[in-house]
Amino acid sequence: METQHPYERLTQDRLIDWLEAIGLYTDYRIYPLNSYENRVYRVGVEDDSPVVIKVYRPNRWSKAQIQEELDFTDQLAEAEIPVVPAQQINGANLHEQDGFLFASFPMRAGHAFELDNPDQLYRVGQLLGRLHSVGKQASFKTRPVMTLLEPIQEARLFFQDSDMMSADIKHNYLDCLTGIESQLPYFQRIFDQSEQFRIHGDFHPGNI
Repeated sequence: METQHPYERLTQDRLIDWLEAIGLYTDYRIYPLNSYENRVYRVGVEDDSPVVIKVYRPNRWSKAQIQEELDFTDQLAEAEIPVVPAQQINGANLHEQDGFLFASFPMRAGHAFELDNPDQLYRVGQLLGRLHSVGKQASFKTRPVMTLLEPIQEARLFFQDSDMMSADIKHNYLDCLTGIESQLPYFQRIFDQSEQFRIHGDFHPGNI
């Protein structure tokens, strides 16, 4: 049984080897950046500006799903929406080495907006509207589609046979899920009749 986490194989030496394999020669300065699911690094490049390398968590998204995400970002950039698309290197913006998928992005500085500033919130709303306008121009083929029922059903199936909760907490939790699930079909029908289009699935202040 495999107990080693895939990221335990992700050493700095291995990352440098991957980058050199696609023609990015580093100056060996590698700084981990904040990321929950994936691994993200600022990497210095010889005689050039630093880049940001995103190494996708294995077995979370398929290669086709990640490629759709990168293609959508390219379309947003072409529409002059301020995003940072992945770099095209050797004719590709998604690369694979040792079972890992990764992409390289130019380093761009930024700053957080003020949540209590109405003018900045208005600008964020404008940005989101422009993003949705581009999102409506095509559809994802492999990325997940939002649903209301599925996350509740998956949680119930997982925890009903799990020992991660004590019996009394589990009983209350499952009862709560059952109550929520009984109310959702009505709202799911409304949701299914609503317009569906590509969105930014992780649109929060840390990602803006």
